[in-house]
Amino acid sequence: MKFDRRIGLKGLLGVAMATAFAIPTAFAQKAPEPLTWSVNLALTGPLAYSGERQARGFEEFAEWVNSTGGIRGRKLNIVIEDAQYKVPVAIANLKRVQSKSTVTFASGDGTPWVRAVSPENNEKQKILMSSGSFATDLVDLEKFPMHFVPGPNYTDQIFMLLEHIKKSHTGAAPARVAFVYSGTEFGRDPIQRSKAQATKLGFNVVLDEETPFTAVDVSPIVVKLREARPDYTIFQGYATSVWPEVIRLSRDYGLKSQFMGTIWAMDRGIILQLGKAADGYIGVSPYTFNTTGAKGEALSAIDAIRRKKDRNYDGYPSIPYMQSWYSGLMAKRAIEVTVDAGKPITGPNLASALQGLKDWDTGGVFGVPVNIRDNRTPVGRIYKYEAARNFEPTPVSDWIVVKD
Repeated sequence: MKFDRRIGLKGLLGVAMATAFAIPTAFAQKAPEPLTWSVNLALTGPLAYSGERQARGFEEFAEWVNSTGGIRGRKLNIVIEDAQYKVPVAIANLKRVQSKSTVTFASGDGTPWVRAVSPENNEKQKILMSSGSFATDLVDLEKFPMHFVPGPNYTDQIFMLLEHIKKSHTGAAPARVAFVYSGTEFGRDPIQRSKAQATKLGFNVVLDEETPFTAVDVSPIVVKLREARPDYTIFQGYATSVWPEVIRLSRDYGLKSQFMGTIWAMDRGIILQLGKAADGYIGVSPYTFNTTGAKGEALSAIDAIRRKKDRNYDGYPSIPYMQSWYSGLMAKRAIEVTVDAGKPITGPNLASALQGLKDWDTGGVFGVPVNIRDNRTPVGRIYKYEAARNFEPTPVSDWIVVKD
């Protein structure tokens, strides 16, 4: 098996097949058709940091699947293309792959892609889908019955952080909480619900600050934080910029707020770049961080592959990489359940298989068996980064299962 990686305008990334024919007897028999997956990621543009790592995750997931015999005997062919975080490009990419092969699973870069493809997909193609989006309203099964969120949604995640504040806050005065978020759909997504929940828990919401998504002079934001004096500042809806600059400048100004973030503001690579300013940073992640000495099938496979390909691998795969693996694991498990039940591999059958999963062992990606509920996996954990621990993410909570 080899990978043909061609990233230009199309960013095509093919997972080539291994042996095309097997000859168990004197008569040659054609091998089963591969399972084709279409994956659209932002390999260029403002989300390239995540997109490149997501691509590597899908690439290496396919490598593992194919090296272990495929999915119920069928090899996996993943076509990964650069969508540039542009919906029309992603849709064109998907249609092109569909014109050549039957697509059994599709994944995209974010919420706009899910919204754009879902109406036609629900009506006609009916392809099982996932994405890099954890948007709250994607759990609407009437609008998005074929899409599965690869973890807890953004509201789930902030609610976990608020519960952590409730348990850990000291002092007689109510906790003072600030929300800093990007002026994007996924930035705004959980804010109103989270503000209401903070108030319900008895906290004072002292700042509600919307910012641009990418690089900006953060001085005005930090000035507002100094004036608001929050005990806790929660970031939502960013990739690699704004929130690190806010933390760095806030520390320079002597602001003592406890900074916190959701999944896309939890990547250790960015924390290491931020350095000492990130000391004490807390956030939520759905996934197990450390693969060193892992016992679970998937986590140990990740560890072996990463160490083979990167001599400097430290046991901590990136968040985007892990998101791709979990999306792949969901699709793989759906296919296995469907085939074992003697049913055809169709989107509705695959979706039904996932919706029925109970106490599923994800091979270590989650630290506990999980149930898929409302097309999401509502499980996560709170981690802390400390300079004294070389910024290794340390759990400060048990695994949390969100109760609706």
